[in-house]
Amino acid sequence: MKLFLVRHGQTSWNKEKRYQGKTDIPLSSLGSWQAARIAKRLQREHIRKIYSSTLKRALSTAAPIAKFHKLPVDRCEELCERDYGDWEGLPKSLVIKKFPKDFVRYEKNRYFRRPTRGESLLDLERKLTPFARKILAKSDAGGKGARGFAVVIVAHNGTLRALYRYLADAPAKKVGGLAFKEASVTCLTIKGRKVKIISFNSISHLKDHAPVRHKVNGRNKHKMKSYGKN
Repeated sequence: MKLFLVRHGQTSWNKEKRYQGKTDIPLSSLGSWQAARIAKRLQREHIRKIYSSTLKRALSTAAPIAKFHKLPVDRCEELCERDYGDWEGLPKSLVIKKFPKDFVRYEKNRYFRRPTRGESLLDLERKLTPFARKILAKSDAGGKGARGFAVVIVAHNGTLRALYRYLADAPAKKVGGLAFKEASVTCLTIKGRKVKIISFNSISHLKDHAPVRHKVNGRNKHKMKSYGKN
């Protein structure tokens, strides 16, 4: 089974580099364009299921994919971004100024530490575990036919990190330092409990077609090892 982990497109708060969390901010015009490009990239995949966070930015990213494949979007509360508590709506510079001790503790171990009155990535993983087990069960139940179909999950940076850590059995410390890029597509294959990374954090679908005013700069240099779940 193929599993596509998709991060939602850009919002105004992403652009302003504010902690977003559970605040329900819609896609920007660029974010809507990015969502269309993601759908274009996934057109040839044999997608059977599409799961999305219930927040607008994720649902609006999932919608073009669902429209092309004529599938419903399964809305899942557990895929919503973590609660950033008192940091939501604030840029990093202001968080450092208002909550210096909490920020230092958080930066030392992003997976286990919580934002002020917020949730950690570990908290998210615990919430996501039943959902992750369901995804693994789909692969097990599919047998030989599972190789030919794909599942799409549209969610958030924190949610995708926690889900990825569980599925790939990756080290928490390493995952805590990762960042899923806006409108990125990560492709995994799952066979039983074996998870293989086909592509990670890819935004090639944006680079080749970006309009001038939304030009995407730089290359994705991140590489991640493949981890098997025991």
